[in-house]
Amino acid sequence: MGKKYRIIFNRDICIGDLSCTQASKNWVVADDGRPNPQKIIVDESELAAEMEALRVCPVEGCIKIEEIKEGEE
Repeated sequence: MGKKYRIIFNRDICIGDLSCTQASKNWVVADDGRPNPQKIIVDESELAAEMEALRVCPVEGCIKIEEIKEGEE
């Protein structure tokens, strides 16, 4: 079984730049015009796109990604 990762999104500090929605198909625009991840648990095949969403986000700390240790999920 491959590794899993948790997306931690701090919506309170999000400025609605929407760069994440361009970087990853997992990110969508919510009714209020700000982004939301559709899934907060992703696998290794989705990790590159999520890391790109994190990288292009202009607000430091708004998006974080952590590996889920076995048994934590």
